[in-house]
Formats: sequence, structure tokens, C-alpha cells
Amino acid sequence: IEMPNTSSNTTISADVSKAFDWKKLSVKINPGYSIYEAQQFSQNNLLNYKNKHIKLKGSVSMLPLSFLSLSYEGEWGQNQLLLADKSYTPIKFFKERFNTNIAVFKNLKLGAELEHYYNNAVDTNRNLLFADVNMGYSWKQINFSLGWTNILNTRNYVKSYYNGINQYNYVYAIRPTNVMLKVKIKIK
Repeated sequence: IEMPNTSSNTTISADVSKAFDWKKLSVKINPGYSIYEAQQFSQNNLLNYKNKHIKLKGSVSMLPLSFLSLSYEGEWGQNQLLLADKSYTPIKFFKERFNTNIAVFKNLKLGAELEHYYNNAVDTNRNLLFADVNMGYSWKQINFSLGWTNILNTRNYVKSYYNGINQYNYVYAIRPTNVMLKVKIKIK
């Protein structure tokens, strides 16, 4: 059934970044706000709805020592659904990643990464944590890398969000903890 309907979307965002000579410090911030208004046909009714989304994303990276790099990325967001003047519980999410790399020697490097995800609309596993470590070694034309991923053996990644008048929930199976050795050989 064809029904006349309208929709509009307004988005405001910014990207601000600054790099400093001191310790090769770099700071980035990305705020944003959007509002989407539309109509959707559901059970023989044309419903007016609004989706409001606000986010704040940022990152910091630096080399505090000549052999040590640190970086952090974070994002906070909130998704609000208003349907026929009724406000639904906002879905709030937060994700962050911390990464460090250490050059022990010219040919030996160590690294670690920690990721955290939060979503208040998820019934189980609202907070997810992932951790990885790795080591790389170079010898002549051979590169060795040893990585241990998903150290905490997190089994599922769960995500929830509003799109229109619907709420979507996704569950992704995650590969269990594993250790992998890779060898790369350069042939001239």
C-alpha cells in the first residue's frame, strides 16, 4: 500500500585535532549530533518517530620514550527513540581501546592491546573486555611474530541499537583464545 510520508535528517559534527612536538603527542576529538525524523507504516498506522543520536569520540597517542608508544581511543554515544510522543529508554554505548608497543631492541618488539565495550540495552554481557599481546622478532630476512589473542576468552560480542521504530540486537560468536606463530621470509 502506497502512503505519502516524509523524512528529514539533520547532522552536526566536528573534527578537531592537534599534534605537538613534545613526545609526539597527538590529540583528536570528534563530537556529533544527529536527529532523524520520519514516518513508518506499522499495523495499518502511519507512525511519526524521531531518532536522536549524540556521540563523542576521541583519541590520544604519544611516544613518552623513544622505545615506547601509547595510544588510547574512546567513543561514547547515546541513541534515543521517540515514537508518537513517547520516549523510549536511551541506548547508551561506550567503547575504548588502549594500545602499547615497546621496542626492546632494534629487532625485538612487544605489544599489548585492551578493548572494552559497553551497551546498556544488552541483557547479558553489557561490559565486554578483550585483551591481546604480541611479540615480533626480526633476524636477517626472517620475521617472526607470536600473538596471543582473546586472552580473556570472551565468547560473544553483543550489540543493540535503534533504527527507525525497531530495536536490533546482534550476537557475534568470537574465536576462542588462541596463540599463533607466523613466519615471513623475504626472498630476494
